[in-house]
Amino acid sequence: PEGTHTHQMSKEELAHLLTPWLGESNKTALPLPAVIEVRLPEGAEVPPTLEQTLNTRIPGTVVEHNAEWSSRLRALAASLLACAALALATVGGIATMITALATRTGLATRRDIIEILHGLGASDSYIAGRFAGRTGILALGGGLVGTIMAIAPLVLLFRMAAPFAVSSLQSTAATMPDWRTLPSILPTDLLISLIALPCAAAFIGWATTQTMVRLWLRRLP
Repeated sequence: PEGTHTHQMSKEELAHLLTPWLGESNKTALPLPAVIEVRLPEGAEVPPTLEQTLNTRIPGTVVEHNAEWSSRLRALAASLLACAALALATVGGIATMITALATRTGLATRRDIIEILHGLGASDSYIAGRFAGRTGILALGGGLVGTIMAIAPLVLLFRMAAPFAVSSLQSTAATMPDWRTLPSILPTDLLISLIALPCAAAFIGWATTQTMVRLWLRRLP
């Protein structure tokens, strides 16, 4: 189809491709087949008669296509991302519920003092701000501790998954990176997420407390 890209792999590229199975295949006595890489445009399908057509010209030609496995891997990646998003939403919901429960308990234990301050003219925003500020600071501290504790397992998981993200033509072997070079290849998204995590925890605590205190104050006589 129009837009198709073809590339005949050189001996060096083919040797590198076979390294995980044959080792240094450029030093082997085995005859290596010629390999032509074909990239079809998006939405195009491999013609069903392609292998038969090629065999009439070059007997013994074998056609292998990875489109099916690529679609399966994309579906697996999408499902993993969906599970991660669901887990993140669940954790955020649980944090909101716990904060709301703790706020209600704190309001109940300080009801008399709050009623006196409210009767003396303290505004709802002032009282809610005092509670929300303290909760936000506590949530920020908890988020920092949790982020620091999560760095080690996240970096370990990233190191284990790094070979899958490296192109076969960009490195001599698809192996796990060295610990010393690992910080330089960490994705920017991961670093931004780690920095934003304590801020998100502080915002959840602050916003939840603000909402709960203002709703509670509205029911005061």
